[in-house]
Amino acid sequence: MVPIPLPVIPFTWRVTLNWQDDTTGQIAANVLHIRNTGGDNDDDALTSVLDAAVDSQQWDPMADAWEMKFFEMLALDGVSTTAVHVPANPLVWQGHTGGQYDPAVSCVISLRTGVRGRANRGRIYLPSPAESQRGYGRLTDGSETTAAAAWANFLNDLNTGVGGSTWELVVASYDRKHNGLGAHATPVSGLTVEPVLATQRRRQSRLRI
Repeated sequence: MVPIPLPVIPFTWRVTLNWQDDTTGQIAANVLHIRNTGGDNDDDALTSVLDAAVDSQQWDPMADAWEMKFFEMLALDGVSTTAVHVPANPLVWQGHTGGQYDPAVSCVISLRTGVRGRANRGRIYLPSPAESQRGYGRLTDGSETTAAAAWANFLNDLNTGVGGSTWELVVASYDRKHNGLGAHATPVSGLTVEPVLATQRRRQSRLRI
């Protein structure tokens, strides 16, 4: 099967956060979409703003074994290639709580926009919370509240250009059904860090031979 190419969405970048646990070799990835709203529209500028805007408490529910090793950045302009960058301060891109974890368990961040419809909502499945932070399928230590406040600060810092240029987190709809003809990006207006946990089957299946 021929893969469907990524759509063209002006000034919008697909940013993959690549996580790894060096002890077990487990890996995980989160894909964000970020749109430039003024200033420099290149991967160096985007790296600078992410490093300036990130708050370590965004990862508060996660086990501290998880570290974000590098960004993969791709402009959705139909011609650019992927750029790879490492974070300036790796300690800010790391989970918070020691102890073991189950790879398949994830903390869910629900992204809201001002537009109705499935194509205008998104989710981020953070890598695993530590076992001490959860029970009966829920977060139990209030870390969802801490993380939600940190993510709100992150959104604000992107918008105000804390890293030298202004950006916004968006929900990108690729409209693969129509080969990208209706592809678009909608600004995130709010988010919720869900107390109820979810699963990522692919993360668990990597343990099986």
